[in-house]
Amino acid sequence: MASQRINPVNLLRETFGSTGSVYIPSLIIASPGFLITMASTLLPQLQAISSILLIISGIFLSPLLGGANIFYLHRHFSQTSITVGEAFSLAVKKLLQLILASIIISLI
Repeated sequence: MASQRINPVNLLRETFGSTGSVYIPSLIIASPGFLITMASTLLPQLQAISSILLIISGIFLSPLLGGANIFYLHRHFSQTSITVGEAFSLAVKKLLQLILASIIISLI
């Protein structure tokens, strides 16, 4: 049986064709976590502040951003209109559940 070769350029084009409309909003939602991680990495002279930032980010920001992304993607692909701000609003309302889910996943 001959194997079919996958053209990476066509694969990337098809992927962006189906998910391109959510790519930029997902980057916007994820950007605060990226910026905090980069700031704590690039500012080693502020060791105590960077450690606190990473702890706060891990406990509160990561579940918030992940939840906002899940809300945005779910609503988008179920063809219900949603904005990035509405996704954050929904995630803030469910923040306690998101934090608990994050803790449970970490323990597993």
